Amino acid sequence: MRGSAPAEAALIACGLHISGCVSDYQTARFEACRQHGLAALSQMGQDGCRHGEVFVNLHLGMAAMSRGRVQEAAGRYAVARRTTKTCFAADAALATIIDALVIERDHVKAIEQRTLTGLTELRGAWLDVHAAALAVAAELTFARHGAELGIQFLTDEIARVRAMGLATIVRCASALCSTFLVEAGRSDGAEQVWRDERLPRDASDLIDLDRQSWREMEALSCARIRMLTELGDRDAARGLANHLCRIASERDLTRTLMRALVLSMTIDADTDRAVEPLVEFLRLARSTDYLRPLVRHRDVSRSLLTRLLDSAPDPEIHDAARGALAHLEGPTPPNAPVFSPREQAVLAELSRGLRNREIADRLGVSEDGVRHHLKNIYRKTGTTDRRAAVRRATSMGWRL
Repeated sequence: MRGSAPAEAALIACGLHISGCVSDYQTARFEACRQHGLAALSQMGQDGCRHGEVFVNLHLGMAAMSRGRVQEAAGRYAVARRTTKTCFAADAALATIIDALVIERDHVKAIEQRTLTGLTELRGAWLDVHAAALAVAAELTFARHGAELGIQFLTDEIARVRAMGLATIVRCASALCSTFLVEAGRSDGAEQVWRDERLPRDASDLIDLDRQSWREMEALSCARIRMLTELGDRDAARGLANHLCRIASERDLTRTLMRALVLSMTIDADTDRAVEPLVEFLRLARSTDYLRPLVRHRDVSRSLLTRLLDSAPDPEIHDAARGALAHLEGPTPPNAPVFSPREQAVLAELSRGLRNREIADRLGVSEDGVRHHLKNIYRKTGTTDRRAAVRRATSMGWRL
């Protein structure tokens, strides 16, 4: 039976609002995105499409997060999670998508290996959410296992999404891969990625929201700034960073602005010019609780925060700087070994090919003790194989 005309009209209106919500999100017109999203949710009503509700709430959450509105984003993600648990309990991919967006917040002390695995195995996710999940998975792989495995993950991902015809994701992944290559000291490899993928070089093309999404703009621009800085072209890097800051401010892309400020800080890290973007970052961090960009550039950040504290800034900035410095000093630096002394001893024996009984005899512990340490090693390396555990531990910085 055909639906009534009013019902069909409401359905069409709902679809148009959903389309407007997504389109405005991609081009960083976040207030319009919010209005379309709320209108779509009201059209769905009590008996509406639950899958559509999740979709809209996730986009509203991502829009809020991009603007630095953490609590608003958390509320949208919580609604999406409740609906997913109630209506789509068997949809593991949907649950993983929500995990990815929640992880995109700042203070994540521990990530279960199953979550990381789920992120790296997403197939056919919504485009905007896929881009966010990709960035999260790459960052987690980099932080847990080092630059080389982060690069390998992104190389594999580029090939996979290219086969799926997802050009936007290819560009985002390529930009991330370029950044990791630079951080691994492989600037030539980063430049090769730029050439192979024909990524834009001019500021006008990099920061163009008419022909690409804001996530593409952010990924490409930040990667290019990082590369130019590494190559010593400070003027070009500074100009691009200033342009990105200006566009991010105009479009209310608060977290993008904060990333650009930290990159500006690193360009002039050896001069007093670096303090100004740091102070602006700290002012924004007070309301967004977002310190990850400082963590990514820990050494530079620590030095500049110490210098700022020595200059006796106003009380609010002083407190923010002191809190940021404590945050940097607390966690283990990325890529540093995370194994206890006994786990390192077990790893050393594993690298020699010894069996559990032999390891127990050499270390003066029981076989159960060896198995306990092996379990922890497998958990920390994300492996289930002795040789793979040694290889992964080595890539994380462990040495014999």
